[in-house]
Amino acid sequence: ADPRDKEFRNQLFRCAREGDIAGVQNLFLTVQVNLGSCASALHARDSKGMTLLHWAAREGHMALAQYLVNEEHAELSAQDSHGLSPADHARQQYWMQLARWLEGLENVRADWARWLQAM
Repeated sequence: ADPRDKEFRNQLFRCAREGDIAGVQNLFLTVQVNLGSCASALHARDSKGMTLLHWAAREGHMALAQYLVNEEHAELSAQDSHGLSPADHARQQYWMQLARWLEGLENVRADWARWLQAM
């Protein structure tokens, strides 16, 4: 499987929109076995510039968002083609608990980055 392949990307984003954690994990595993890393699949973007985390947040899939962030280290501050982050998408769709969780993590990471720079 190649993350640049249109059919693969369609499957991956469909799984994200549906909150299918097992589907995402299986596709990541396939890429990791074939390419040695799933980073290219994790950072894939659709035609709107949205990542898997954008779609998980937009559709309110907290468990998938937690998996992508905690296990796969998805980029919290990634912006789509309209300049929106995953937290912005969650907030637009009124998934407030998910939006607050993502924003809280963004703030913690920003605080850590400032602390490390000050050292």
